[in-house]
Amino acid sequence: MQDPQSGSSVETESGSKTMTYEAGMALHAISPGKSIKRSVTLSLLPWQVDSDAMKDFLEIKLPPNPTVLEMEHASQWRKSKVAELGVVNVVGALVAAVVGSAFTWPATTDAPWTVLATFYGSLILSLVAIATGSQQSIALYRLGESQSALEKLQKLLRSKKDPSKLSSAQRYLWQVPVMLLNVSVLVFLVGLMILIWERAAVMPSWDDDMKVAFVASLAGIFGLANYVLGMFLLYQGNGNAQARGSGGNQAQKGGSAQAIAAV
Repeated sequence: MQDPQSGSSVETESGSKTMTYEAGMALHAISPGKSIKRSVTLSLLPWQVDSDAMKDFLEIKLPPNPTVLEMEHASQWRKSKVAELGVVNVVGALVAAVVGSAFTWPATTDAPWTVLATFYGSLILSLVAIATGSQQSIALYRLGESQSALEKLQKLLRSKKDPSKLSSAQRYLWQVPVMLLNVSVLVFLVGLMILIWERAAVMPSWDDDMKVAFVASLAGIFGLANYVLGMFLLYQGNGNAQARGSGGNQAQKGGSAQAIAAV
């Protein structure tokens, strides 16, 4: 009997041939359950990347007299988070301005209640995103970049039950501004599509309202597809690394099991 990891077919004692090891792993990788799990994992990659950065920050241990380079490395997560919150505050203000101006559109005068509800919800979420981002930025500025400040920040991020791990509450907290901003934009787009199609749906023929709704829908689909594609391309390196890690462990386990069975 040949080595199961050599790629050649494996023959049992009864003389029947089984699939090669690579073919078996390929079928296992493209199973529906694995595909769904991989899709969910990819959709959460931005969250996972930020969580990994926080974990790396917790693993940094500064000596009693750190050098400038060591301090620069230790404060990298804090600087990145401050820059991220600044972007959230600016974009959140722009979104709030766009949503606020939407209430002055003539089309919203006779709009259904769902349109106004989504617009108000989007406005509230964008304002809360700005407030939360400003709150976190001020907290980081007040802590500063000294060695004692960075140690306090590490202590804040650690789990109380297990200080060696990242706190789940802190991991959620530092993603709140970005999450609220994304949901705000999504809710506004949903309300906008309801407003467009509400007028087109009541028209029996292919009039201007229906044409506007059709073109706007194409633009929305194209924009959403590019947004999702951009997210996958930006974070696919992290996803592929995780997939290779889990796949390698499964391959090692599968190869060991087949080797034992061959003996």
